Amino acid sequence: MKTVEPGSVTFAVFTDLHLDIIHDGRRRLTEFLAAARQHDVDFIIQLGDFCYPEDTTRCDCSPENLPVNLLHAMQHPADVPKLELLRQFNSFEKPHYHVLGNHEFDFSAKEQTMKLYGMDSAYYSFRCRGWRFLVLDCSSFRTREGKTEDYRYGNYFDSDDLPYI
Repeated sequence: MKTVEPGSVTFAVFTDLHLDIIHDGRRRLTEFLAAARQHDVDFIIQLGDFCYPEDTTRCDCSPENLPVNLLHAMQHPADVPKLELLRQFNSFEKPHYHVLGNHEFDFSAKEQTMKLYGMDSAYYSFRCRGWRFLVLDCSSFRTREGKTEDYRYGNYFDSDDLPYI
């Protein structure tokens, strides 16, 4: 049993698993969860870029702004067990949370990502040991015309003004 200072909270956080483009995602996720269990944290949270929710066939950014890693993902789709690894994260015995990253929207829309992650809202708060945690949605940008738009299908690669909250 861990010793907890009054008023303290412990949590484990990771970001940028990038299951679709980095080869050792299973190992990194397994090690993360093992360490979180070993340290008996109060909750875990992933800060985005877990995986591409959809296939990698549609990206709406202009060809001159298409990053090389997206082009590679389009030409050579990865065969990774995303749903299995997402279930592994979501089956953690204590509370677990998701934050939307930017790369979830390289080949999909916000609604698809939120559905995959089981999120009711792109931003939310939660409490743990008397602390309130705020999860923000930073996946918007301003167009050259001044309109605020959600990241979707790589459209943000054509923006000069991001992220926009």
